[in-house]
Amino acid sequence: MFGAKALILLTRKWKLKPPNTVLSFSSSSQHVKFKAPMDMAAIDGELRVFLVAGEVSGDSIASRLMASLKLLSPFPVRFSGIGGSKMRSEGLQSLFPIEDISVMGIWELLPHLYTFKERLNEAVKAASLFEPHVVLTVDSKGFSFRFLKQLRARQSQQKLHSPAHFHYVAPSFWAWKGGEERLGGLAEFVDHLLCILPNEDKVCRLNGLSATFVGHPVLEDIMELNLMNSPSINECKAEGNGKDFRRKHEVPPGTSKL
Repeated sequence: MFGAKALILLTRKWKLKPPNTVLSFSSSSQHVKFKAPMDMAAIDGELRVFLVAGEVSGDSIASRLMASLKLLSPFPVRFSGIGGSKMRSEGLQSLFPIEDISVMGIWELLPHLYTFKERLNEAVKAASLFEPHVVLTVDSKGFSFRFLKQLRARQSQQKLHSPAHFHYVAPSFWAWKGGEERLGGLAEFVDHLLCILPNEDKVCRLNGLSATFVGHPVLEDIMELNLMNSPSINECKAEGNGKDFRRKHEVPPGTSKL
């Protein structure tokens, strides 16, 4: 829910960078320049979100965000992209199975390199045709960053309007070759990072990358469990003893209490 709230707020105020030419959307937003994504969604009558999750963990995070977006968005939300079973249960028709792109490390990637490139090209083409207001990738930086970079390049080459690019789950820069210095380079194709760990957003901003801390999904699980296990008001009333309370706090009988 926290990530979805942040995304909704950002799409309300985010002003897209002007393209080199007039917007080339074929939709009703064709002649609208430099609007926030949510403003463009208002004109089109729907919020279009293209999602990419290449791992099981990302599928879980993205599915939560999809469910929350449908509740929070003032307009109907239409999804397209790549995801697993949980995202499909929220209404996504995945372009292909996430197993096609969920490879880790160079040695695991090599046997699947042709398929990886094919799927990357397929995703970029599909995202362009979908004309999203927002593009959101979740974790899986190996595929996600290549996808966002190629999509931004395609939009620039074809002089297309570029939707807002968000990435959910910041890369582990402390374990990343080049460390913090490489974060700034992401700004060329990532407009905003949704961070799940404290202080990541500060480090990103110090290195020229816009970011917001939205909290860890595990904390949402804990909060949901606490709410489910907390006693209801009636239960609290049943457990309380009015006579003992009045005697302990010297409250006279018949006194009004809030």
